[in-house]
Amino acid sequence: MKTKADIENPTMDVLFIEDQPVVSEATSDKISRSPRVASIHVCDTADKALHALRSEPDRWGLIVLDLDVPGAIGLSLAMEIKRLGKAAITCILTGAHSADYIALAAAGGFQGYILKAMEIEALERALDSAIAGEKIFPPRKQNAPAGAPRLPVAPRPWIPFWSAPSVASL
Repeated sequence: MKTKADIENPTMDVLFIEDQPVVSEATSDKISRSPRVASIHVCDTADKALHALRSEPDRWGLIVLDLDVPGAIGLSLAMEIKRLGKAAITCILTGAHSADYIALAAAGGFQGYILKAMEIEALERALDSAIAGEKIFPPRKQNAPAGAPRLPVAPRPWIPFWSAPSVASL
């Protein structure tokens, strides 16, 4: 039974998908210090993340996703998370500064797109905003005016690496 304190100060479980141990440890430590976070579960592959999402779909209050993890290519895992209905609570945390990826994430209803390559204080503020449920996206580059045409980029479907065709068979 939830108490009044639980209702007024809700906590959440965070699913963090990151395969780099140093990044995973430092970021997990930062996220877990928030009073709004009850627990953090780290997955280092796309398969483990999808298993966690499918086995306990209602558990997660926030999903923090690195795009480049084993078993995922580009936005493939993000699009699978969207297909599972979890885009609104998913914040992409990546080193991939792609205007097309950022636009697709925003248009796809994701909570945010945070770039790893920023000052530590700015990164911490961005993570705090994500934990608070705020939308967080990088500002549009100055040299790309609004309305500038972009090449269309179709997100690739999520394909486990063991079932993808090899380069030799293409």
